[in-house]
Amino acid sequence: MRRVVPILLAALFLVVAPAEPLPAAAQGACLSRADQRQAIRSGDAIRPGQVRRALNGKVIRLDLCRTASGLVWQVTTLRKNGRVTGHVIDARSGRQIR
Repeated sequence: MRRVVPILLAALFLVVAPAEPLPAAAQGACLSRADQRQAIRSGDAIRPGQVRRALNGKVIRLDLCRTASGLVWQVTTLRKNGRVTGHVIDARSGRQIR
């Protein structure tokens, strides 16, 4: 039974998507890892660790994306109750937008 649980969780991650699609990711406006590091160094974005600590649940995916209003962290989390949720965090202030 203990071996089955991790396999089921992995399958859940592949099948379940956030309730609302994240628009910048769909448009391909997310930054590369090198661009993310540069944005963090320049102060345009907070560090990923700060985003993780601000949210409830385990972070499954974390992307820094450019939108019309500026940079945002698009985050997918898995809560303790098994629910997968999507969040949009302002990259400069760390406030949750959605």
